[in-house]
Amino acid sequence: MNVFTGFIADYYDDLFSVSEDEYTFYKSFLAKNNHKHGCFSGVQQGRENGSLDTCSLEIGSGTGQLLIGYAREGFAVDGVDSSLPMVEQCTQKALNQGLNVTIYQQSMDSLDLPGRYHTIYLPSCIIQMAHNEATLRRVIRGVSRHLVPGGRVVISMLWPRNGILQKEARDADSREHTMCQHTSCDHSACEHRAGDPYRVLSKHDTVIEVYRSMGIKDDCVSCTYRFYSYKGGALHQQVTQRLQWRLYSPRMISNMLTEESLISHTWYKDYQRKAFDLDSCTQSVDGPRETVLLVVAQKALVE
Repeated sequence: MNVFTGFIADYYDDLFSVSEDEYTFYKSFLAKNNHKHGCFSGVQQGRENGSLDTCSLEIGSGTGQLLIGYAREGFAVDGVDSSLPMVEQCTQKALNQGLNVTIYQQSMDSLDLPGRYHTIYLPSCIIQMAHNEATLRRVIRGVSRHLVPGGRVVISMLWPRNGILQKEARDADSREHTMCQHTSCDHSACEHRAGDPYRVLSKHDTVIEVYRSMGIKDDCVSCTYRFYSYKGGALHQQVTQRLQWRLYSPRMISNMLTEESLISHTWYKDYQRKAFDLDSCTQSVDGPRETVLLVVAQKALVE
């Protein structure tokens, strides 16, 4: 599985933010279940009566950009992530804010948690980091096993706009970083490099530059991030992180969900709460940017 580690985890929240639409979309499902099951006042409420079941689980909780916000609003949410630095960041953020949350370090294709949940959500298209169908099936089976009967899962997936991905692949060479040799210059405004960075962060005495190249091949989107950290005008650290998202068809996802007793599918697009017809979505779509598809499914009451 893909994970962010090292100094990337330290600056992740500053470099990669969650949109308000994404935050609100998942929150709407948490709010509905929390009201239905009375799961406010923290994740321990449902466990004090001897039950290990609680309200919500975020798979791929990372540094807690979603989870910490929901916990701060009073929602009962656990988290799970495969990256230890991310788990540590999320745990420390919760402690700093006086929040009582439980974060597990596990891979999403081998979930083995002590309780079950009324809502499980998989943000950031993390489902597509299952790089083959066997792994995908293990992920979906694990989700189903950790849902209470009648519980719901919300899954996001990337639906690429082929035009922009192909263009980014052609332009990848021009986006490569040529390290600046002018160690006395201000790298946040440095002109001695090839191509423009995807992200630039200046924080305290540190400047982080991020370069990104993307491409699509054999039903797989590949994304290479190059992180350069400067302190005092000199290169301090550099990390290359390669991520891959497997492109599964929505129909395949629907079929696997059904096979694992996850039924009553409703599809959404780009975090808008208006359901849309899946038949209107095609494999080859041109446009200014990629689309995020989301499917909501319910665990069958009787398996």
